[in-house]
Amino acid sequence: MGRSVVDLSDDEIALVRESSLLVGKTLAEVARHIGPGAVTGDLDRLAEEFIRDHGAIPGFKGLYGCPSTLLISVNEEVVHGLPAGIWRGRGQALQLCWDGMPEPKLVIAVGACAISGGLFADSPALDRSFVERFTPSLYVPGCPPHPLTFISGILDLLGIAS
Repeated sequence: MGRSVVDLSDDEIALVRESSLLVGKTLAEVARHIGPGAVTGDLDRLAEEFIRDHGAIPGFKGLYGCPSTLLISVNEEVVHGLPAGIWRGRGQALQLCWDGMPEPKLVIAVGACAISGGLFADSPALDRSFVERFTPSLYVPGCPPHPLTFISGILDLLGIAS
């Protein structure tokens, strides 16, 4: 299947630029509050307030039932928030987790952002070195992926007929 290209009008391009700039400002604001002892719920509320204070609506909140503004992974918890990279400072924690994991060790890239790098692939806030050293064993497409797609992918990886 080929990729399609959608031509945007100048007005649409301006809206994309404006929203992208707000995302960058939001991430910078949240980053000022990240550190040991930071509570993810507090970071989420901060991001939502920041976005709404700037006249916008959080993009993830409510999308496919998502209950939050942010999608966050903490230390060795690698469930989401890994758009083909790791927030700066998380790479070492991820490496420690990997080193302590028993064989077989697998990296599974879940969701379109994890596979493509998403909108923020070139962000200086991401550390891509771990993903560059350890190629994912499985790519599960979708944003978010359908649960059956995930299950089918795991079964295929394990060599179990689905």
